[in-house]
Amino acid sequence: MSHVVFNTIVSHITYNNFLLDHNATEQAELLKLKENYVVPLAGLLEKHNVSEYVELHLLHKHFDLEDDEVIMHRELHIPTVDSRQDLTVDIAKAVSYHTVNGTRALVPVSWMASPSGFLVPYEFAAQEGTARKIAQLPTKVWNDFSQEFCSQLKAWGLENLVSLKDKSCINGAEYVAPGARALFRVPLHAITMQSGEPYIESGWHVDTAVGPRADPRPMPECTDGHKTKTRVTAGGTVAHYHVSSRHGVDAITREEMDPAYTSKIWDAVESVQFFEVLAI
Repeated sequence: MSHVVFNTIVSHITYNNFLLDHNATEQAELLKLKENYVVPLAGLLEKHNVSEYVELHLLHKHFDLEDDEVIMHRELHIPTVDSRQDLTVDIAKAVSYHTVNGTRALVPVSWMASPSGFLVPYEFAAQEGTARKIAQLPTKVWNDFSQEFCSQLKAWGLENLVSLKDKSCINGAEYVAPGARALFRVPLHAITMQSGEPYIESGWHVDTAVGPRADPRPMPECTDGHKTKTRVTAGGTVAHYHVSSRHGVDAITREEMDPAYTSKIWDAVESVQFFEVLAI
C-alpha cells in the first residue's frame, strides 16, 4: 500500500482504541520513549531517506469517531490585520467521509503500524492545491521503510504508541475542543505560554547528521505538543479545560493568544462549510 494512494480507511473501532492523549503521554513516560527509542527510530527514517518527509509522532486520540468518520485536517490562513502578523493554523475535525465524496478528496497525513506489518493512514488532509512533498517519495522506498519500521515497533512493543506524521504539516501547540470533536494546532510564535500550564510533547525531530561536526549523542527536539488546561477529577480521570465557549475565552486568554486569532479559529471549528467545500 502506498503512502499517498490507499483503498481503505482505518476503522472507527481501531481509531477509538487509541490511547487518549494524556494516557498515551503517561505510557510514553513510563517506557521512557523519548530517552530510549526516539533516536534509534529516527535513525531508521534516515537510513531509508524518508526523514525529509515524515517525523515521529505519539499515536493517540482526543475523541472518538463514528463508523463513517475520519479526522480531516485543513489549514486556515488568517491575514495580517493592523499590527498582527498573518497566521496559518491547522484545524482538524471528525467528519463523515461522505462529506468529501468518499476518499477521493483525502490525502494521508498520519500513519500507524498495522498488524500486517505495513504503515496505514489514520488521519487525513484535504486534497487541494499543490501536491504534498511526500508524493515525490518513491513507493518502493516507502514500502521498504514501512516494513522495517513496523517490524522494529513490534519488536519493542511500541506499535500502539508510535506513529508518523507528514513533515509538511503545521507544527505547534494543539488545543482540543472535545465538545466539537475538533482540534487546532497553532504555531508557537503566536502563543505566549502561561506559567503552570503544561505543554505536553507529542512529536519529535532528531538531527541524525553524520560528519566531524555531528553530535555523537543527538537529542530529540520537540516539534509538536498539546497545550492543555486540565484537572484530575475525584474519579481519577482527566477533564479537559480546552475550548468551552464560542471563542474559547475559557481556555485561551488574551495573555496567551490574540483574541482576533482565537475568534477566527473558533469560527472555522464551528463552520460546517469549512469542510463541506471539499466535496468534489
